Amino acid sequence: MGLTLGVAENDIDAENYGGLKLLTQLAGGGAEGEKRALAAIAGAQALSPATEKVDAAQLAIRFFSQMGANAAQPGSTALSAAASALPSAADYLAQVNKRNKELERARGPLAVQLATAMKPPTSGTTTLKSVIVTKPNGETYEDFISVADILALQNKGFKVKADDTTKSSKEILKPFAVNEINKEKIEEVIGRPVSIDSLGNALLTDIESVSVSQFLTSEVTPAKTYAQKYEQGNRVKYMTDEDAIKTLEEYGVKSGDVEYNELFQLITTDDDEQIGKPIIEAESYVSWFFPRDSKSDLRINIRTPSGSETPSEVIYRRKEIEKLTKIELDQSQVANELFPVLDSAMQLLLNDKDHDITGGFQATTVPIRNFLTSAFGIPSSDLVQQKYLEALSNQLGPKMRPVGSGSTSDMEFKAYKQAILSLDQPAMANYLTMYSLYQRTKNAQEELQLRKQLIYEGKGQKYIQGKLDELDKGIYEKFTSFAIDPDANTATNTARYIQERKDWFDSLPNGTVVLNAQDSKTGIKLFPNQDTFIIKGW
Repeated sequence: MGLTLGVAENDIDAENYGGLKLLTQLAGGGAEGEKRALAAIAGAQALSPATEKVDAAQLAIRFFSQMGANAAQPGSTALSAAASALPSAADYLAQVNKRNKELERARGPLAVQLATAMKPPTSGTTTLKSVIVTKPNGETYEDFISVADILALQNKGFKVKADDTTKSSKEILKPFAVNEINKEKIEEVIGRPVSIDSLGNALLTDIESVSVSQFLTSEVTPAKTYAQKYEQGNRVKYMTDEDAIKTLEEYGVKSGDVEYNELFQLITTDDDEQIGKPIIEAESYVSWFFPRDSKSDLRINIRTPSGSETPSEVIYRRKEIEKLTKIELDQSQVANELFPVLDSAMQLLLNDKDHDITGGFQATTVPIRNFLTSAFGIPSSDLVQQKYLEALSNQLGPKMRPVGSGSTSDMEFKAYKQAILSLDQPAMANYLTMYSLYQRTKNAQEELQLRKQLIYEGKGQKYIQGKLDELDKGIYEKFTSFAIDPDANTATNTARYIQERKDWFDSLPNGTVVLNAQDSKTGIKLFPNQDTFIIKGW
């Protein structure tokens, strides 16, 4: 225990004050320095706010108010409510302790400042001049040195250029090795923020280094070794496969290198329109970057240069994708409303055993059967289903109106209904019409999604159109998997054809429509002696 001071008998050797010996040294040393150090400590205590005492009433209020709130919760018990209230009280104690520690830490730098200020002035301070020194080999450096040092360097053949900037020898900051923990302690002792140089060293004056010597390491942190920097090359452009191979070879990237495939895939394209155009990655142009030192282990890479502008192609893409996204949302809304209605109507037609629920006779007799059922209770087995189909037709009619075409007249509405689902039409005709609408809507969605993706990838219009043309926009299923075995006889090929056809048809879900078209070579239907359209499960 060190000496105590004041009514509170505070320990003046505490860490917050840096220690009596250190303060004595800062105040001039000796017996007089110790007196000045004690006075500095007293002054620091007098000028600092008093430490906060724990308020028992405040502590109780926090605990019991939180306990009451917890007790009001469903399922809470007295024990659980009390336990849950403890953190609130503990938080209050932690806050008080934190504030008191901060006050105590603040007194330390203040005591150091007061002790330093109380030190009598000394005459041993040297004035240093700002100079630029040129060595005999031509190397230069900047420094603050005394006039005597300037003359000594000039006598050795050094060129010294001085300006009017001067500093006291006490003010010259020098690097001293520290860690983060020591940095905080140093700042507390010297009473100012400490700057850290690029090597991680604290910049201190000589006198400051003496006062915090216990926090310094023996050696200054050595200079760090940094990796060689890259040199920016030309903008990367799309190439043919042949040119890409040659370019990578010229840049020293071999086929066995880990980055070869990634670079090759990036700089090549299957879109001929893109050849020679700048490559865009993450909506920015990219450039080649080469290691400055040819002997370095660093490898060539591709990245976006700093400060790159947004390419005009990206701005165009954003606008096009924005337009397509709006159309896509409209499509999705229509599909979400359309598909459930179509599915309900098609399932009703598909599951009708006689497939005669719609037709000219049925449509004509609906009013009569409806009257008989209402007036005399004469049952009609198909009437409920027909009424349901008519209701679905009324839902489908508005969906047929082109977007943006304005209001729909009664005549137009009737035409839309007739076009998609009509009680006048045979059941199969209605089914085929709705199935066709279902498939066309799906195809349109797939086409739009593909177009958006290709535009985002920066593909040219010709390439995009080619990929869209490759999409299967067919509405009906076709059997195309069979291939004749030239080494097999006719009977074997026929048997295999029949089996493959059967396996294919069995794999189709119920309700699928097959186009039973004639083969272009043989002129024979896929299923001989059957209609042009075959509905599985019909």
